[in-house]
Amino acid sequence: MGLDWNPLGKPKPGMEAEFYRLLGQLGTAEAWLQPVPFRFEAVDKSQRDALRERFFAIQISPYETLNPPRVGRDAEADAWIRSKYEGAPNKPPTIDEWVRQFNGYWVMALLPESDGLPVYSNAPLGGNWERWSFRAKFLDDCEDVLGETLFSEAWLNHLPDQLADYGERLMSCARAYAKIHDVSHILTARWFSEEEAAKGDDPTSPLHKAHIIASAARWAAFWSSHGHGMNADY
Repeated sequence: MGLDWNPLGKPKPGMEAEFYRLLGQLGTAEAWLQPVPFRFEAVDKSQRDALRERFFAIQISPYETLNPPRVGRDAEADAWIRSKYEGAPNKPPTIDEWVRQFNGYWVMALLPESDGLPVYSNAPLGGNWERWSFRAKFLDDCEDVLGETLFSEAWLNHLPDQLADYGERLMSCARAYAKIHDVSHILTARWFSEEEAAKGDDPTSPLHKAHIIASAARWAAFWSSHGHGMNADY
């Protein structure tokens, strides 16, 4: 399956202590593998559903942070979901019923591009991947550049301050590598130029390696600056 990064939710104002207490109860130490500001506690299975419900009730989701147009609230979202009716399988008999069944749906497709919505992503394939998902499996092509420490950390969950620090170190690595190979222009580029793209997709080239690492660093900086951590999904 590889490795994908997804932003964690963040605590609502005033809920920080409870948020991290619940995170410690619902998580496992083995899943974090790095210092965290809370204690892991054993929780009886009968309690988990109630704790999980409370945990999500006191957090701000990545959707809320991005605040894309929403069906039933924003006209552009309603227009977008209406445009999907014609080619949809197993659709209800009327378009109005179709729109109603998507009431509340966040239309991520209508968000403008940003570092928090990466180029390297499985999102276009559909399934469980959202636009914010970073396909960190691409970092396998950069292991020789990253070194053991930075590469290994890609597989760890990060709280916001940990993610900010990791992003800074990733960008420092990308800058040093790009300077050596004279590709520093790619560090801030979202896409390759037409000329670069025409040369083909060579994941072993310095241009691609610098772009992958810088994109990962910018993703980490975006989400940590908005108060979100990262869940490493593999």
